[in-house]
Amino acid sequence: MSGPSGAALLSTSKPAAPHLHESIDGRPSSFVAWWRSISPVDLAITLAFAFVLIVQISRHDMWRDEIHSWGLVLASPSLTDLFGNLRYTGHPGLWYLLLWPVSAFTGSPYAVQVVHAAIALLLIGAIGLFSPFSRLEKLLLLSSYFVLYEYTVISRNYGLGFLLALIYAEMRARRPERLYVNACLLGLLANTNMFAFLLSGAFALEYLVELWRRRGRALGAFVREALPPALVYAVLALGAAATMWPSRDISWRTTGEPLAQAFDPVRLIAMVAGNVESLLTIHPLYQWSSKAPSTIAAESAAALPVVAALFFFIFRNNRQLLIIPTLTAFGSIAADQLVYANSMRHWGVNFIAFVATLWIYRVGNRERSYAALALLAVSAIAGIAISIQQFPHTFSEGRHTAEWLRDNGYADAALVGTPDTLTMVVAQYLGKPIYQLDCSCTDTYLFYSKRRDAFDQKQIPERLATALHDVARPGRTIIFLIPHPLSDKELADYRAHGVAATKLAAFDQAMTDENFFVYRVEPAPA
Repeated sequence: MSGPSGAALLSTSKPAAPHLHESIDGRPSSFVAWWRSISPVDLAITLAFAFVLIVQISRHDMWRDEIHSWGLVLASPSLTDLFGNLRYTGHPGLWYLLLWPVSAFTGSPYAVQVVHAAIALLLIGAIGLFSPFSRLEKLLLLSSYFVLYEYTVISRNYGLGFLLALIYAEMRARRPERLYVNACLLGLLANTNMFAFLLSGAFALEYLVELWRRRGRALGAFVREALPPALVYAVLALGAAATMWPSRDISWRTTGEPLAQAFDPVRLIAMVAGNVESLLTIHPLYQWSSKAPSTIAAESAAALPVVAALFFFIFRNNRQLLIIPTLTAFGSIAADQLVYANSMRHWGVNFIAFVATLWIYRVGNRERSYAALALLAVSAIAGIAISIQQFPHTFSEGRHTAEWLRDNGYADAALVGTPDTLTMVVAQYLGKPIYQLDCSCTDTYLFYSKRRDAFDQKQIPERLATALHDVARPGRTIIFLIPHPLSDKELADYRAHGVAATKLAAFDQAMTDENFFVYRVEPAPA
């Protein structure tokens, strides 16, 4: 005799889907009932944070990794080109697949912020209106560093991963019988970024344990029910892994070679500290400031047992859920140590894992946890602090530099710049190519290939002289971009190589390292 289906195991019945406004028996639909159940206070809180997001993102000047996504999709006329180019980024494709069709209608880089703002608004709405948290927890979570700033204001793929993680948490808690839907959600999560890929694996293992616990020990029936949706997830996860798998021609100059410091204990301590600080964000003002002495404190690694004890205490009534944050932390630290040293935007996967696990737990256990409130409060203080700090300042000078060039008659000038990681931002705001000294080549976005690996700062005068020859046209102005003012010694060295440089403008008020000095360059008199 065959066993019951997965739906029968986890749910006693499935009512017919009601009309959007009315159920079959004439009563209000679940959507209308939910809308009527929303507290005016919760709605006001959600709208207030949505307004704060719009104000912040409208003042935010995109940084290199944000605008790089747009340059990549513009340089990918087909999906084959898109996925080929992604193998030089280390990221899977879901975020880029959202941007790619938009690029068919506009070339404006601000489209990135519009798409990300929509995702961020959904994230805020999910927390403010759908979450099982208390009002105080909602306030603290919406004020947290990652929700108030890092994953909403900065347009990257991490906000999309956060949103999918929360949608999965809701489904895992209330609709665990929807095996295929949950498998697809986990597969989509794996396709947002490498750290969400690790989180999806932790989610998947905990989900299997939950299904096994509910099913009992009838192994054959469990395998028959779980295997098909598990294969759906595996296909999506393998697709993410294939997209992230680096091209043999990829450049490691910026990030460092994988495994090169795998056995470095100092690096390991720093990476553990970073992961701890994603939950105990003790100095948020250092996260993006280029003038900060350090982005993390190695001493924070000593707080790992404290964080572990807090998690055990919070989830003590459902210790199975500890699988999620534990595996996520181990995976994140391993990626830090084996692949490349990361930063707070990557370590924030631990915060996502904590919030999603707490979401699942809260659906069945509504008691207040002061330990959870404490963790959320620490992150809220960090979020409010950095939002206040960054608001009056310029995040990147890329946009201002591009606008100055356009307004002062240099929109048609040839652009030359170094380093490529910084100066490409200006070119992308202008929507034009730039000759990069790092690779002695012209690109419209930063293509991380090995051709840039042989570059050394000492080669700038010689390569700049070559650039003058390569981009020279009769009557054409050549603009050179560099993130620091040229010293008298550098100017003399340039002249010795046949290049005369005249300073035109300086943009040096950025919070980050994206400051730009604009020079007109031309052949030096004999």
